[in-house]
Amino acid sequence: MRHADEIVAALQRLFGAASCSLSVSGIQQWARLSVEKANPTARLIVTAPLLLKQRSPKGKAWIATRITEITADLKDTTLSPASVTASVKALKRLGILDSVQGRKLVDVLKVRAMSETQDLDDFETLADLVRALPTSFTDAERETIREAYGEFADHYADKCDLSNPDELRDEASRIGDVGDLLQVDTDYAQDTLKKSATEIEREQESGWDEDSRDYGGRSDECSDRELDSMFGTLGS
Repeated sequence: MRHADEIVAALQRLFGAASCSLSVSGIQQWARLSVEKANPTARLIVTAPLLLKQRSPKGKAWIATRITEITADLKDTTLSPASVTASVKALKRLGILDSVQGRKLVDVLKVRAMSETQDLDDFETLADLVRALPTSFTDAERETIREAYGEFADHYADKCDLSNPDELRDEASRIGDVGDLLQVDTDYAQDTLKKSATEIEREQESGWDEDSRDYGGRSDECSDRELDSMFGTLGS
């Protein structure tokens, strides 16, 4: 491929550069430019394959340095577990996680993901990590994760304050998907959320029926004399 070396060099130079997104909105078509911090792990899985094809010691050293930096950012919470987990499969496929630096990254990622399970998004990230790196978790760790998620799912379903039936069913589906990945029975949590959605829909339908009856009742009760009076008022 022509200019391959130049392209790789450019990717390396721009590795830490911020990303930009342009959006146009409103009647006046106002343009807005947003600057976003780069996701180093996502960029690494693009640059690393090109460097590995070159079979250059410098390229491998560059990759090792980036992995070390990502690990440090993950450890001091500059990076979220989700932002790294999304690229773990690709890193594993490239063999990067087999290196000393890669194993350290996995260790830190596990600690962060297992210690931050406050909401459903956190458990989704943890489940994705377990699926991507199954051999990196011991049986005891898996059991701890399952117990934590089982308790979370039931509590979440009981306390969920969403009022949109579609959103409740979406959450039930998410609860089930994570449960399937972690091999946790989430029937109770899913049924609870789905029942809440059905009850809300029934209440809404009941309200519409009542409004219709009220409207019809007022029309039926309007006598001819009242109609004559209203038209007389309008004509005067």
